[in-house]
Amino acid sequence: LRFPDAIEEANITIYDASGRLIWTRSNARWSGLFLLDVSPWANGTYHIQLSSSHGMGHAPLVVQH
Repeated sequence: LRFPDAIEEANITIYDASGRLIWTRSNARWSGLFLLDVSPWANGTYHIQLSSSHGMGHAPLVVQH
């Protein structure tokens, strides 16, 4: 994930296609680039939710090995 600017105290949550929580980080600082190892995850489309004091955003994440 690449963010345009540094975001303070952001929360990132990732859900699988069935809505099951897969990964989350709360109240963390993000510096514009965020790397996550998805190698143990199954192929498919996941849902990313980012929230901070600036608002909330959603995006799909497609994992294909």
